[in-house]
Amino acid sequence: MERIFYFTDIYESYGGGGWHGNINLFDQIYININDLIIGQLVVVLFLFLSGYGVICSIDKKGQNYLNEFPKKRIFKTWIHFAIIVLLYGGLQFLLGNSYNLKTVIKALIAIDSLGNSNWYIFAILYLYIASFIGFFLGKLLNKKLYLALGTSFVLLSVLIYMIIFRKVLQYSTVWYDSIVCYVMGMVFYLIEDRVLKIVQFKTYRYWCVLVMVCLVFAGNRLFLFSQYNYLIYFWIQSMAIIAFVLLFSMKFTCKSKLLSWCGKNLFYIYILQRIPFIILDYIGLSNLYLYFIIATIGTIFLVYAMQKIFRKMDSILF
Repeated sequence: MERIFYFTDIYESYGGGGWHGNINLFDQIYININDLIIGQLVVVLFLFLSGYGVICSIDKKGQNYLNEFPKKRIFKTWIHFAIIVLLYGGLQFLLGNSYNLKTVIKALIAIDSLGNSNWYIFAILYLYIASFIGFFLGKLLNKKLYLALGTSFVLLSVLIYMIIFRKVLQYSTVWYDSIVCYVMGMVFYLIEDRVLKIVQFKTYRYWCVLVMVCLVFAGNRLFLFSQYNYLIYFWIQSMAIIAFVLLFSMKFTCKSKLLSWCGKNLFYIYILQRIPFIILDYIGLSNLYLYFIIATIGTIFLVYAMQKIFRKMDSILF
């Protein structure tokens, strides 16, 4: 289900925000829905499931998984990202754009960009590092409570991250408003059995909770644009959309080879998608639908090609 939400935003920045061609009424309706209803919520479920997956793997796979986490999770994610950033750098050079060494170095650690998406990669790498340190220290302190201790450390790390990016660096809210969902995923794993017993015990409870979640989502949306309390409203909204998807998945399944492929390759789609955008913007293609088709085909080709390269590289490094 998270693939559907994430996939709807793949072309948002260029199909609605960065693309400068003419748009019709239906295009504008989509843009308004994306801006006013979906927005940053496209990543909250992905972060939630990332946090859930990390703590689940640490719990079930044990110490060996934790020992290999820096190499196979953190370094592997970063090296794939860094290679793609260099690909962006090469493209920008060919198009006549130049960057100084400082910008390139910052782009390689995802704090800056050479045209690529970056904030999410920086956030997820930070969260991975915090997870490793937290659960590693947690096991040293108390093997019985290490999951709770590790989750607490990650939560503390998230709060520090938010203070730095919100108060010190004063970055855009996109850098920090959704990362708490990663911790939500970990907390849900710790209380999952109790939550499911409550929801699944009686059918009427399920539908009552589902209706309540929908009402919270709809009602809270009216207050989300209050800048003073934006984060509080956004977190409530995030919990509502996460709860809705979890409840929906208890009763319904969506089988699709296309969505399955997108789900397996989301990281590469997310990182590589802007290469066709940059090229199409450079040549000045103004037809939105042709733009979309070419960008889609180009992204699929790039994902396929880079996957082949990374598989060979990973077999050597990992």
